[in-house]
Amino acid sequence: MDDEFETFKLWRVRETVSQLCRDRGYVVYRREIHRGLGGFKRQYGDQPSEGRPSWTDLSFFVCHRENPNDEMYICFLDEPANLRTFTRLSKILQDENALRRGVQITRVIVVFQRGPTPSKKIMK
Repeated sequence: MDDEFETFKLWRVRETVSQLCRDRGYVVYRREIHRGLGGFKRQYGDQPSEGRPSWTDLSFFVCHRENPNDEMYICFLDEPANLRTFTRLSKILQDENALRRGVQITRVIVVFQRGPTPSKKIMK
């Protein structure tokens, strides 16, 4: 894996998702959206092959500008998109909602590094 290209890709994906959230009325700080590649490298690292940054380091929460109780979780995963991953993510969100008391996370954007795994057909 080429670390320079992978770092650029991670920076670009996170910047795009941050803009998407802001365009939909969620609070995203300007410095998050306009952080250059150099700033991204300083904060998260520039050697993805060594786990700096790791995909999970890029996950973040946002709340809606008009309703602070409307929170959304942006989750970066380097796992395949399969039932086990979604079950684990559901558990994480349930635990997070239990900790927050009163603020329910009901929206999630999941960014996968790899595509979905083929599902097995149920034979009758």
